Amino acid sequence: MMKSACLFFAGCLSILAGAAQADDGPSVTLRAANEPDSVDKQWQQGAHIAYQTTDGKSKWQTDAVLKLKKNKPYPLGATPDSGSVNLSYSAGAYLHKDTDDATPANDRGVSIGVSAHGIPGGPAGQPVLLDYDADLTAQLGKTLQSTDGAGAAPYFDANSRRIVLTGAAYMQPRDWNAFFRFALGAYSDMVSNSPTGTKNGRESGWLGSAQFSFYPLGFGGQDNVFLAMGLNPVLTLKATKEFDRSVSGNRIKSNYALYSAVLSFPFSASSNGGSKFVPSLDIKRSTGDDLLQGRSRKGQTSVQFSLKY
Repeated sequence: MMKSACLFFAGCLSILAGAAQADDGPSVTLRAANEPDSVDKQWQQGAHIAYQTTDGKSKWQTDAVLKLKKNKPYPLGATPDSGSVNLSYSAGAYLHKDTDDATPANDRGVSIGVSAHGIPGGPAGQPVLLDYDADLTAQLGKTLQSTDGAGAAPYFDANSRRIVLTGAAYMQPRDWNAFFRFALGAYSDMVSNSPTGTKNGRESGWLGSAQFSFYPLGFGGQDNVFLAMGLNPVLTLKATKEFDRSVSGNRIKSNYALYSAVLSFPFSASSNGGSKFVPSLDIKRSTGDDLLQGRSRKGQTSVQFSLKY
């Protein structure tokens, strides 16, 4: 698994290094999660390969979303304080792999999407900074599913087709080293190719999430803490809910709720250059389940060491 993951990252990063970076031209991004799911400020969490201990057990985790994006900015007026909307069209690949014996994950495939990032206009010095986001993503790939004891093997690869639509608001009170993010949306999750047929069918419904992130050293963190790298700790609290409204095939109508708290100590490359591969130590407590992340219902405490790009 590590060999294939490293080869995947090497290919991704070689493409990234030569990508064009014009504001309205094509660019390549490599992240740990799709934009609506990332817990970091403005979706800047780098892709990572992580060693993690969970309730005393060790495992490896790989998360990467590679996207070729075409951005097009649209000013809302002729003055600098008129605001703007940035439309993005994307196509790419994703990989989420977890070697946990109890709840393994191996989701991979391709995706296409369109998103909008809006910054409203208004005079400078407003008490609350606001951004708005909308995202429509379609995914086609494979996902690991449990046979629930009905098959010869405990897990199998199922065909997965998924469409997710989200709208979100990012709010940062001025002079706060913290921000809030609220999201609402809808989803459709289709699974086929179950060896027993018990997992085949579609679940569709509504989703919502609320997130609070606090940066005790400020958004910029502190420079030159260790080996010419800065430190930017962050505490994130997040709750996600998913409500099935309709099901088909052999799927069962369900509700999902996932709550998590993460204390992260991410280092950052120095401003005068240096490696873009930086370490991060995360202490995480989560409980619940999540359909769109393939998360089974459980409580989990983990300490994770990541190498991020």
